[in-house]
Amino acid sequence: MGANLGARAVVLGGGMAGLTAARVLADRYAEVVLVERDAITGVTGERQGVPQGHHAHALLARGHEVMEQLFPGMQDDLTANGALVGDLSGDLRWYFRGRALQQAYSGAINVSANRPTLEAYIRSRVLGLSNVVLRERTIVRGLTTTPGHGRVTGVLLVGDDADPRPETLAADLVVDATGRGSRTPAWLAEFGYERPDEEKVKIDLAYTSRYFKLTTDPFGLDLAINTVPHPENLRGAFFGRFPDSVALLSLTGMLGDHPPRDPEGFLEYARTLDAPEIYEAVRVAEPMTEPVSFRVPASVRRRYEKLARFPDGLLVIGDGVCAFNPVYGQGMTVATMEAEALAGHLAGGAVRPKEFFRAIESIVDIPWETSVGGDLALPGVEGRRTAKDKFGGAFIGRLHTAAQRDGSLTSAFFRVAGLLDPPQALMKPGLAIRALRTARQVDAEAVPATAPDAVVGERAVVVGGSIAGTLTARVLADHYREVVVVDRDEVLGISQPRRGTPHTAHAHGLHGRGYLILAELFPGLRADLQTRECRWATWARCAGTSTRACSNRRAPACCRSPPSVRCWRTTCAPGWPRCPTCGTCSAPS
Repeated sequence: MGANLGARAVVLGGGMAGLTAARVLADRYAEVVLVERDAITGVTGERQGVPQGHHAHALLARGHEVMEQLFPGMQDDLTANGALVGDLSGDLRWYFRGRALQQAYSGAINVSANRPTLEAYIRSRVLGLSNVVLRERTIVRGLTTTPGHGRVTGVLLVGDDADPRPETLAADLVVDATGRGSRTPAWLAEFGYERPDEEKVKIDLAYTSRYFKLTTDPFGLDLAINTVPHPENLRGAFFGRFPDSVALLSLTGMLGDHPPRDPEGFLEYARTLDAPEIYEAVRVAEPMTEPVSFRVPASVRRRYEKLARFPDGLLVIGDGVCAFNPVYGQGMTVATMEAEALAGHLAGGAVRPKEFFRAIESIVDIPWETSVGGDLALPGVEGRRTAKDKFGGAFIGRLHTAAQRDGSLTSAFFRVAGLLDPPQALMKPGLAIRALRTARQVDAEAVPATAPDAVVGERAVVVGGSIAGTLTARVLADHYREVVVVDRDEVLGISQPRRGTPHTAHAHGLHGRGYLILAELFPGLRADLQTRECRWATWARCAGTSTRACSNRRAPACCRSPPSVRCWRTTCAPGWPRCPTCGTCSAPS
C-alpha cells in the first residue's frame, strides 16, 4: 500500500477500464467502491452492459505488459484456463489490401481469449483485494458537489430494490469508467462548466459474430485468421480458434455495408472476404450460436485536457475519453495504459485532474492518429485529410505491399500496431527504403496498375496545384484513367513564388520521411534536384579563417538564383571551395 490519499474512491463502471482503475486506486485509498449496473458476480459470459462482449477482442502487446504488472501471473492463469498465447505477427495470419502478409515473430504477445473470459478473470483478481467493494445492479443518478461545484464529493445511487430515492455515497475521488455513454459532459454542463470538445469520425461500423464447431482445420499452427478492410473491400473479419475445435467468426462492415444477422446472409458475406479459407471452414462447420450484431456509429475523442476548468475529485478514463474504431483492437490496451498513468499520477501525492488529462493525452494520441488515419484511407469516410494523413497512408500502403514478401516488415509493423514501438520506428531509413524497394518489386510481378481491374474510376479531380495537390495527383494517376488538377494560378513552368502560395517565398525544408516517400513516387528525384541546387552536405568551411565560417550559410543562393544573377566569385579566393554543382566560388563577393 502506498500513501493514503483518502478514505474512499468510487469507480463508475465494472468493465476493463473500471477494473484496472480500481486495481490502481486500491493501493492509494482505504476503500474502493466499484459501481456496476449489471449483475456480474459469478458471470463468465456476455452481459447486457458490454454488448461488444459477443465479438472478437484483442489485448495488444503493450496492454499485456501492463496487465502483467498489475496482475502478476495473468498469462499463466489464462493459459491454464484454455487461453491461447502467441505472437501477434508470427502466430496470426493477417490479410492487408487483399493479400496475406509474410509471418514473422515480433515479440508482440497476443492473448486469444474472448472478452467475457478475460474480464471475469480480471474482476476476480480485483474483487479479491481486501479494500475493494462491489455495488452491482446499481444505477448512477448523478454526482454531489460542494456548494460552488468546485469539487465532486460523491455519487447518487439507486439500487434494484423498491426504494426509488437515491442514496448518497460520499467519495474523495470519483472515476468515470462508464464508456461511450459517459454522462460526465452532461454533468459538467449541469454544474456550469464547459463540455469538452469532441473529435468525431463517422465510420458506421457493424460487427456480426457467431461461434462455430469446426469440422476442418483452416488454422494449421495459427491462432487466428484476420482480414482488414481496405479501399477495394470494406469488409473484414476476425476468425479466432479456441480449444475443442471451437472458433469465433466476427464479420465487420463499414459505411453501412453491414454483415447480416440471418444465417444465409452471414455465410454469403463471409464468402466475399479476402481470406477464402474462412468461408470454406464455416461453410461446413456446425453453428453453435445465432449471429449477434453490434453497431458503432463513430469514433469519438473528448478533449478534456483542453478545458480551462474542471472540478476536483473527478476523473474520466477509458472509452469515456476516447472510443476507438474497435477494428483496430486498441480500446482495452489504451485503458490499461491510462490506468498505469493513473498510478503514476497518484504517486505524486494528490489528484490534479488537469495534469492527469494531459498525461493520458500522449497515450491516446498515437492510437487515435493511427486508427483515424486508417479510416480516412477508406473512400467514403468523412473527415479532413491532411498532407500528413495522405503521406502516412501512402507509405503504410507500400509497407503492407512489401510485407507480403518481407516478414521483418510485418514484425516491425505489428510492434507499432501493438503499441510497443512508436510510429517513427517504421521510418528508420534502412527499413523505409527496404519497404519501398520491395513494394516496387512486388508490384512489378503483379498485374500492372493500368490493368482494368486496378482502375478505380474514369476521372479524378484534384483542387489545388500545390505540393499536396500535385503529390495526390501522382498517386491517383495509378488508379484513374484521367486526373485533372485545378488551380487558380498559372503554374506550368513557374519556378518562382506565386500568389496562391505566398509562403513559398520563405525557407522550406524536406525532411527524411518526406524525401523517402517522394523518392519512391518520383524515381530519379535526387539526381534531378542536384542539377538545380547545391548539394549542401558537401559544402566545406573556409580553411583560411579562424572562425571557419560555413560557406553555405554565407551565400546560399548561387544555384537557386536565375542564371543572370552572379552573386559569387568565378575566381576562387584562397581557402574557399567551389560549389560542386555550378562551379562558382563560395567566397563572399
